[in-house]
Amino acid sequence: MKRVIILGLLSFAMVGCGTIDNQIATTQSIQSKTADAIGVTPGDIKIFNREGRMESVHYEAMAHGAHYRCYYSTAVLFGSDALCTKMDDGKGKHASHKSKSCNALLSAAGRC
Repeated sequence: MKRVIILGLLSFAMVGCGTIDNQIATTQSIQSKTADAIGVTPGDIKIFNREGRMESVHYEAMAHGAHYRCYYSTAVLFGSDALCTKMDDGKGKHASHKSKSCNALLSAAGRC
């Protein structure tokens, strides 16, 4: 019975972690995560449209004129690294998924 109660409390504690983290995370900490993900310095990134979800924080970022959509996962006391997708190249053109190095997996996925 104790095990069920403990598991229940742990599950309850994990619900809404993204919403809570969105409220307490500083812009600087999110800029730092994003800088690691896209390869620029944190000061070059502008963060906007932050949204805390049950298990993650989603947001958009601008760096050197390029637009990114990003998120990171959250759980109790820990957050993952940011994952970002480039939405355009800063000139209004959507980012291309084509790669100079094409392998069988990328080819099967239609990305080259």
